[in-house]
Amino acid sequence: KAIGSHDNWSSSDDAGIIAAAAVSGGAFPLANGSLDSAMLVMLPPGSYSVQMSGVGNTTGIGIVEVYDVDP
Repeated sequence: KAIGSHDNWSSSDDAGIIAAAAVSGGAFPLANGSLDSAMLVMLPPGSYSVQMSGVGNTTGIGIVEVYDVDP
């Protein structure tokens, strides 16, 4: 079951929250206007898998980082 999908974090409605969470979680700061993909998702404890693809199902090299930013 898909939890979410995203690209271009800075155009999302919660861009400010994502930027603040990245800093508080110890992630690298996201540059305004960058096309990075970032999501803030509250999940119950458990195992999860990530499937990543480029825009339009293109291929390439990517990295997935997960941070616990729960207060």
